Amino acid sequence: MTEKNINNNSTTYYSYTTIQDYFLAHWVNTIGLGPAILYLELLSYCHKGKDTAWPSIKTKTFLGRI
Repeated sequence: MTEKNINNNSTTYYSYTTIQDYFLAHWVNTIGLGPAILYLELLSYCHKGKDTAWPSIKTKTFLGRI
């Protein structure tokens, strides 16, 4: 197994999403695991302070199978 060098100056392939504890503690039990995962996946498309996600049609088709 070899190590993979990560370029810390590039965010092209690596990012993070902040999730509130309230969502994990309360909403996952309310809406179920599948819809919660879909929400988190769509949330990853909302970046730079935006609250709207614009995934591609291909991505929407993939997410529909989750």
